[in-house]
Amino acid sequence: MPGKPIVPSLSVSSFGIGVPGTITRSFPVGRSNFFRINEGQKLHLEVDFVKSHKKASVALFTNLNNNPNGWHEVPFRYVSSHKFMLDINCSKPGRYCFKVKYTMDGQKWAWDCVPFSYVMVDPLLLSNIKTYTLVTSSAGSIGDWTKILPHVRELDCNVLHLLPVTRMGATEAPYAAKDLFSIDPAYLDPASKDEGMTQFSRFADEAAKLDIHLCIDLVFNHVSDDSNIARLCPEWIQPDEKEADGFRRAGWQAGEKWYKWEDLVLLDYEHPNARVRKDLWNYMCHYGIFWAEFAARTKGMIRLDNLHSSNHAFMNYVLGEIRETYPDIIFFAELFTDTAKSSELVWDFGLDLMLATPWEHHFVPQLRGYLAEVHRRDKQTSHVLPITSHDSGTPAQEFGSVESTVPRYVISALMGCGATGLVQGVEYGLPQKIHLVGIKPAPEYTTGLNFTPFIAKINRIMDENSVFQRGDNIKFLDNGHDAIIAAYRFDEEKRCSEFIVLCNFDTFKPQSISIDLNDHIPGANIKFLEDLLTEKNITPSNGSIEITMQPCSAMVLRLIMG
Repeated sequence: MPGKPIVPSLSVSSFGIGVPGTITRSFPVGRSNFFRINEGQKLHLEVDFVKSHKKASVALFTNLNNNPNGWHEVPFRYVSSHKFMLDINCSKPGRYCFKVKYTMDGQKWAWDCVPFSYVMVDPLLLSNIKTYTLVTSSAGSIGDWTKILPHVRELDCNVLHLLPVTRMGATEAPYAAKDLFSIDPAYLDPASKDEGMTQFSRFADEAAKLDIHLCIDLVFNHVSDDSNIARLCPEWIQPDEKEADGFRRAGWQAGEKWYKWEDLVLLDYEHPNARVRKDLWNYMCHYGIFWAEFAARTKGMIRLDNLHSSNHAFMNYVLGEIRETYPDIIFFAELFTDTAKSSELVWDFGLDLMLATPWEHHFVPQLRGYLAEVHRRDKQTSHVLPITSHDSGTPAQEFGSVESTVPRYVISALMGCGATGLVQGVEYGLPQKIHLVGIKPAPEYTTGLNFTPFIAKINRIMDENSVFQRGDNIKFLDNGHDAIIAAYRFDEEKRCSEFIVLCNFDTFKPQSISIDLNDHIPGANIKFLEDLLTEKNITPSNGSIEITMQPCSAMVLRLIMG
């Protein structure tokens, strides 16, 4: 027989709850209002009492810079009987909370009557990311990938994104894994006698020597229909009586129509049997940690494929386990959902980066609006803005001209928020995208074009000027021009160089623009503007500049003050 129920006792708290309207704060509160700050930056907080209190004190209760459960108190600095300030150096990336407590008489303390505040501290790498995506099924062997590393550095890229390297199913599709814990035999270097994981490990070490961070692509949502899981643990697959093999297929929605991938079957993370569910979760968690090691070894990141379709509870679990094992790893997500939901998932999963899709906006007005939206959201959601992706077409396919590579890469790198990238072949003007399915030899670059020096130059400009390494610091000066985007990248504290970046997206004709600098940048006293691409100067006339741009061209104008 069970014993008598125990009634727990309540200990008396030494703190009360503050009266609303007693203080004002310089920072947002509530989880939905979380904000981001870079590693190494100071978090500046201010608290003001509505009335003067000579014996007042303020302290911060937080786990900032500690483990999630490592809470501590930090006193605010006395400024006046009304005002208190605190500056904390954010030295450790992660997700943190804080709350103010205060006393007005020097004796009785009270908690602030508002919710906790939430802050994400971003690792330093996030402020300057330039990715190069390698389509592994068309890039030869691991030995060939190693030879590509110096070219990645030649482009001044610092992150190498590898499409999944796991053993593929019969369709030879990188995202249709047959065995989650082995390298596909097609990738093995014939000149090496070592087994696949040894070869890949050596490749990761070579990348680290060149200070190239690996981005390992992980697929948690589905596996190949002929995978080891489907063959040996079919109960781990979602059922579908309409399919011949009884397995539900993955797919995507386009308007009112549902398209399915015939070779991809969905994993059943909500299986009603607790033992089956636990076995699946453990297996897939081991998969995530197994491959995350290679990313962590290079101080890199993992890419989360199709996160919007993944099981929320499992992803919360597995990402927590990966972060616990490799605290400094970066999470980069393919996540397509509405703004509110994406912000919620950024915090829940601790997502560092999300994929932006500028190539979907073919027309200048829509592209301008999209860039403005990316900057507006940067306080909570950091985006990578690649020129195109491995799923999209090449610049020639998307925009009708290979020369569009110039303005499109400039906006991705210099009108974004510090993270950009390109796909294998874009630097050589590849006219058609590299198709992912099927093992094929590396493409031959026969166009005679080579954008490598140009891309490297843009990347170096991004490296050397911090104004391009953050968001919410863009102002459009083009008055809604139909073909030209002109963006002012400013620094509110005027501690670094400021720029006007212009791109003409017209593939056929020159376009002209007039910009009244006095109107858009009042009081700036601009002596001249130095174009970092041509090394020519433009001198304003009566505070205005008149510019004619050739088709598919760009200008990066540094403001030189008088």
